Amino acid sequence: MRELPDENNITASWTSEITQPLVSIICTTFNHVRYIEYAISGFLSQITSFPFEIIIHDDASTDGTADIVREYAELYPNIINAIIQQENLYSRNLKRDSYVFPLLNGKYLAHCEGDDYWTDPDKLQKQVDILESDPGCSMCCHRAQILYEDGSTRLTPDFGCLHPFPENRIFYQGGSSVATATMVARKELYINRPEWGKSSPVGDMPLKLWYSENGRIAYLPDVMAVRRLGTPGSWNDRIRGTEKEKDYYVRMVHMLNEYMAHTSKRKMDVLLKTFDYEWELRKKFGIKKFLVKANVIHSRSKYYWFFGIWLLKSIQKKVEKIVRK
Repeated sequence: MRELPDENNITASWTSEITQPLVSIICTTFNHVRYIEYAISGFLSQITSFPFEIIIHDDASTDGTADIVREYAELYPNIINAIIQQENLYSRNLKRDSYVFPLLNGKYLAHCEGDDYWTDPDKLQKQVDILESDPGCSMCCHRAQILYEDGSTRLTPDFGCLHPFPENRIFYQGGSSVATATMVARKELYINRPEWGKSSPVGDMPLKLWYSENGRIAYLPDVMAVRRLGTPGSWNDRIRGTEKEKDYYVRMVHMLNEYMAHTSKRKMDVLLKTFDYEWELRKKFGIKKFLVKANVIHSRSKYYWFFGIWLLKSIQKKVEKIVRK
């Protein structure tokens, strides 16, 4: 863990012309006692010319995570705002929005889960500079390192410096090519998310779709964050093999159905992603009835045509894996 500057050193570079935070960093955490300090360290190491704030929402952790969050909030009272739940919201199907929204003062929002972290002290400055220079840019993202629990790593694809970033790349590698920890976006879009996005069991996928619908996305090739996969106690780990995993796939298909009914773009990549979720429901839970609505692609014949494309792509992926081995 790097040595952290105190509050005065962090704010010394902030311009006096901006009195409100320009960026609100949102960090959601639950039982991340082994990782949360990495996340907080990455936030506090940011060197910017503008003020930023850090909102950390702890969903009633039981492993000491909340104690660490409180400690940092006391050390950085003018930067960190801690929300410590006494009862777990997720287990009651409740959203954090009503607790977090009133505290967001920034023009932009930066996202990072409590088990991920940032590695470049210039990350926020680079991304905000792009957003400030282009009012039509809805989100800026970048490359990341994927860190597995066994210590192995890989990098997300290098798409180069793209502005705008092609929308179909959002679903590249199952959506992992754009990690949540790399996203900085305009707050008004986040606050005014549509109903179809609110039905999703996770927040990042509908956010990426919504941001791409409402402006250009900028992509930087710099590796400036780490996304952990396979973390014990993570959301994915907790639902794996349970009814909640089945519910996740069903709700994701319904969300994408609603999105395709809402948009006029009829994106092939979105439809192919719904078939990925459909296949998981068939393979893991024996659900054979397709949930994708044919009317979102106008006709039954097109439905089967798209399914054929998905099947060919799935076979191609398996062949590529075999060749790599």
